[in-house]
Amino acid sequence: MNRKPVKKGNNTKKPTPPAAKAQTPQNPRPGSVPKKPAKPKKKLTLFGKKAPPKRTNNPPGQQRSQNPQNSQKPPQRPAQKPVQPINKQVRKPAQKPTQKPAQKPTAPINKKSQAAVTSAMRARRQTPKKHKFRGGNYILYYMMAGAVALVVLVILANTVLFDCKEITVDGNVRYTAEEIIEHSGLQTGDNLLHVDSSRAEESLVNTLAYIDAAKVKKSFPTKLAITVTEAEKWYCVTQNGEYAAVSRGGKIIEHCQPDKLVVVRGYEAETMEVGSRLKSKTDGKTELPSEIFKAAEKSGLKNINEIDITDRFSIKMNIENRIFLELGTISKIESKLIVAKELIESEIAPSESVTILLNNPEQVAVSPINPAEPEPEPEPEEPDDTDPESASLSE
Repeated sequence: MNRKPVKKGNNTKKPTPPAAKAQTPQNPRPGSVPKKPAKPKKKLTLFGKKAPPKRTNNPPGQQRSQNPQNSQKPPQRPAQKPVQPINKQVRKPAQKPTQKPAQKPTAPINKKSQAAVTSAMRARRQTPKKHKFRGGNYILYYMMAGAVALVVLVILANTVLFDCKEITVDGNVRYTAEEIIEHSGLQTGDNLLHVDSSRAEESLVNTLAYIDAAKVKKSFPTKLAITVTEAEKWYCVTQNGEYAAVSRGGKIIEHCQPDKLVVVRGYEAETMEVGSRLKSKTDGKTELPSEIFKAAEKSGLKNINEIDITDRFSIKMNIENRIFLELGTISKIESKLIVAKELIESEIAPSESVTILLNNPEQVAVSPINPAEPEPEPEPEEPDDTDPESASLSE
């Protein structure tokens, strides 16, 4: 290349002094903010006032010498740093955007894999849907399952679970356990759910005369317990010359003689069959003997021989075959018997025969009974002489 020669002479530029360079503004960089020229520093004052004059060591009346050599320099304070302006941000020059290095070309992606990645990213961004509560369906399932279980349980209970394996008997004296089980109609192997307890109890009471009451109890899963109460003779009923012993349960036990039993007359029973329940044909007499005997036991009256209830409004009682009580109706029967007991113990002699009127227990009347006088024996009749037949014979 050809260079042009540079001419030396007056046309050459002279170097400018440094002060002048400082005064001339430099070309700013593109995008930068030009700086403002610095202001001259002001002298600091105290509270906006001028600083006081400096003191010297010269005595008063003498002037300070103008010779700077002889004068002493005042002590200088260290220069303070200039106060920087507040909240003034210096903008940095804008930086050029850096270019990223070019990436290497990648291999082409398969369409199927690209679709799978896209669907996975889409599913990840989407929120899962909340399923609604379907409690009704579950409740229906539970009900169906419970119904099936109940059906299975019922089938097992009626076939396998509650089969009777043992039968026990308690309270028997006259009859053996085998006889009671046989007359009850119960057997081992019967299902406890199908056993009729009331029917077995009625069968025992009706078929066995000396069984006054029976109770059949189911002890799950495989046991039956029979408890019986045997009958005892309480009093005796007579009708048409026949005597029948009656238990406390009102059951006819047997036909027997009234040995040491109280005889009840005028009952008018429907039947005198052994094993049947005693029942009167007349209304109001069925439970009358049992009420009288319970009242006598509570009052403590003993030695009763006979009770006559032919007229239920005029009840009569025979005690030791010498004291006769006229009780009237069944009302206040216990009070009447208590009064009779007190009279017999306190006022009636052991050999005395009396009749006590107790229709009203507050008004009692006692009347003695005189022994019956013996009737005179009849004299033999003499033959009549005026008989015509005898006269004709004599002729």
